[in-house]
Amino acid sequence: MKLTEVKNILGTNGRSTRLVCIFTESTAPVLEFGNSFAACQHKRVDMKEHIEELKKLKDGQAFTLGREDYNNIDLGEIADISRLHCYIVREGAAFKLYDCSLFGTAVVLE
Repeated sequence: MKLTEVKNILGTNGRSTRLVCIFTESTAPVLEFGNSFAACQHKRVDMKEHIEELKKLKDGQAFTLGREDYNNIDLGEIADISRLHCYIVREGAAFKLYDCSLFGTAVVLE
């Protein structure tokens, strides 16, 4: 998805974005979404499994995660997950993870 499209979606819901972390191919984190106290309402995504997709990102592109099917990773219908929950952009060899949700994105470095 183009970064301009991400910003247009965010502009319609009035949410701001927060830089959560910066990582590289070798330090790709596991991301956690949803209510961690209820196992049935919890989702984990190991970004190491998606590193090849991330490496293909060009300037002005974003890798998106959320509960809508337009995202690169559809996180499913969990109440605490936003339609566009977070996105990742590439800057050189680094990747920046931005959260744009109400409930946050947890980063687990394993």
